[in-house]
Amino acid sequence: LSTGTDKVIMSNGSGRYQACLDYAEKYEITAYKENFEEQTAVLQVKEHEGNRFHTQDFTLSPLGSRLSKGHTIVLENIYYDFDKYQIRAGAALELEELAQLMRVYPSMQVRLEAHTDSRGSSSYNFYLSQKRAESARQYLLARQISPERVSTRGMGESRLRNHCRDGQRCSELEHQYNRRTEVIITGMDKPVPIRYQLNPPKTIGGK
Repeated sequence: LSTGTDKVIMSNGSGRYQACLDYAEKYEITAYKENFEEQTAVLQVKEHEGNRFHTQDFTLSPLGSRLSKGHTIVLENIYYDFDKYQIRAGAALELEELAQLMRVYPSMQVRLEAHTDSRGSSSYNFYLSQKRAESARQYLLARQISPERVSTRGMGESRLRNHCRDGQRCSELEHQYNRRTEVIITGMDKPVPIRYQLNPPKTIGGK
C-alpha cells in the first residue's frame, strides 16, 4: 500500500498461492476468479519479524449468490403423509435451518408457498396446500419466529415443475418433484451472502 504498485499472482490447481513480502509493509490482497465475487483482505507485515509464513485464506462465492428481498428458496425435503398436512417427525431439517437463518437476521420476513402434485382435484389440492403452508408457518412460530414475519399461500397444483399433469403417467419420484414449499423473501434490510449446495431428493414422500 505504501508504493501503490500491483502484482498478479496465479494460484495453483488446489488454490494455493505464495509471494515474498517485505518487512514493515501493509499489503492489500484481492482474490478474484471469473464469475465469482471478489474478496479483499489487508495484511500487515511487522518490522524485525524474521522469516515466517503468513496465511491469508479466501472463500469466493458465485456472482449473484446473495439473499435479498424477492429471492426465492425452494424447500424440497419437507415430507407429509399421504393426504395429510402435518409435517412428519424428523422431516423438517430445511425448516429448522430457515428458522435459524431468521433468528440470525431479524429483519428477514418470508411468505411460505406450498405446492402439491397433480393427483386429486384442483380444489382439494389448493385446500391441502394451504393447510401445509400453515403447518410450516406453525413450525417456525414454535421456534420463536414472530407471527408478523411469516405469511402463507397455498398454490395447489397451479405451478407444476414437470409434465406430470392430470392424465400423465409419472413415477412417484416425478410427482415428488412437484411437491415443495417455496420461501419468498418479502423483507430484508440488506443482502446476505449465501452458498448453494446441491441437494437432490433421496427419498419418496407422500402426495
